[in-house]
Amino acid sequence: MVLVFKAISNLEKNYCINNFTFLIVNFQSLCYTYIVLGYIIKNRYLNTDGGQNAVRSLIKAFKNRGVTLQGIECFACHEVNLKKLQGEFALFFDKDIILANFLKKSGIRVINAPLAIALTDDKAATYVHLSSFDKVKLIPTIYGPLSYQKQKIVDGEFLDFVQKQFSYPIVVKHNTGSLGKQVFLAKNCSELKKLFLANSNIPHQYQSFIDCNNSDIRIYTIGGKVVASIKRFNSRSFISNASCGGEGEKIVVPNSLKETAEFIARELNLDYGAIDFLFDGSQYYFLEANSNAYFTLAEKLGIDIAGKLADFICNK
Repeated sequence: MVLVFKAISNLEKNYCINNFTFLIVNFQSLCYTYIVLGYIIKNRYLNTDGGQNAVRSLIKAFKNRGVTLQGIECFACHEVNLKKLQGEFALFFDKDIILANFLKKSGIRVINAPLAIALTDDKAATYVHLSSFDKVKLIPTIYGPLSYQKQKIVDGEFLDFVQKQFSYPIVVKHNTGSLGKQVFLAKNCSELKKLFLANSNIPHQYQSFIDCNNSDIRIYTIGGKVVASIKRFNSRSFISNASCGGEGEKIVVPNSLKETAEFIARELNLDYGAIDFLFDGSQYYFLEANSNAYFTLAEKLGIDIAGKLADFICNK
């Protein structure tokens, strides 16, 4: 089957069904009309440079392979009559698991699958899932006690336990978060108390600080196989994300680390993703997995992630 996708900004013939736009393509030479669709799903409210670049690059990559991709910003997914959608698959560059499940239920192949999105979006879920495997070195982590409301008084017993397990600085982060925006560093007890109070009603975690010179290793996987690896670093912050000012360079990682990254990608059911590690000079620690990883830094280094992903989809 030939898949044809169309960008919203360049539609020739649009029809709208409950906030979804789709294209009817008339193959006159075949003497019938056939509706063919594919989507790239992005968050309606998140307009970052990395996200916009990913959409542009993917649309271009598919176009270069004779395929046109349609971008969608969806809202009120409960009101969408998904039975009327005719898409073949959706590249899901969002974390709206409800929408992903609705799309899957309607018969559209979702990349990544809803389960993979759920497992990677929640860092606690990722940790629990991978904790059974000795080959994955996890960062020592303590999860904050569940609180239904923001606490006004510090839980001294809990923080004493954290401080007995970890020396300062201590990393504090939300269980869910993106672009390095929900990650903090407590350098002393006073800062730790403030972070506890600020985040007490948000699922969060405390981690041992791994000294890796403000850098991490990002390994991109497609179809469960490593396709690229880069080192990200930031001279101004311990967070190396590009959105936080991080830079990058190409690196060659050991085969053992490639095998670990591929193992994690398969365990988390990732068709596409990025597996991040910290290296303290002697050991590689798994940091997190990303189901909709941006690739601006990789592109600047001449790595065509969008093209590799387009090849995977078109040949599937």
